[in-house]
Amino acid sequence: MKKNYVKLRYQLDFRVFYNPRLSTEHKRIVRKIGKRSIFYDCCAGIGPLVLPVIRNGVHHVLANDLNPNCIDYLKRNMELNRVDGTDSAIIDSGFQYFNECRQIEVLKLNFCDFFTDKAIEHVVSGRPSRTLRNIEIAANPYISDYFMKGIKRIRGLQRAHFYFLPCVAQQTDALQSLKASLPCCRVSFPEIKEVGYGYGYNAEDSKLPFQ
Repeated sequence: MKKNYVKLRYQLDFRVFYNPRLSTEHKRIVRKIGKRSIFYDCCAGIGPLVLPVIRNGVHHVLANDLNPNCIDYLKRNMELNRVDGTDSAIIDSGFQYFNECRQIEVLKLNFCDFFTDKAIEHVVSGRPSRTLRNIEIAANPYISDYFMKGIKRIRGLQRAHFYFLPCVAQQTDALQSLKASLPCCRVSFPEIKEVGYGYGYNAEDSKLPFQ
């Protein structure tokens, strides 16, 4: 069973507690939580309050529940809104299906070397452009500076990591431009030293939000 709540999707079953009548109260609480707050929910359930707080931005979150089934579904729901295409064979036309996705927050496209600059148009023209918070692309031989310019149109990004993109001719300029256009986004584009994800040169780059 799945429930949509404040544009977030939740999985649950009869073994856990869920009360949709609390949604208004949850929204009120989320608006009061500051970006530097430490938020603790001792009865987190499947995450109807925890996940909106995380998505809204907070310094640290602690969550617990006496029901182990709730903890299991809380973990599932944190993974539910991510797309990991690492090592997949997705091509440009495949990106059009992302437009039908209600919520994508994390998009990992590492070692997906079949899509080109055309793919960014599908990403920025559909729903993902409004919900995407984290994008990661490593080892693609086709995308260029044009693709990087398109990334600037995803205004809600909080993290963007790129590595081993040989057709991006102006890597330094692309990095500076992204940082200027997306001041709230943590952007990383390390110099090529070896084939990989590019994490080794900045440990923080490998950390995803919402974990």
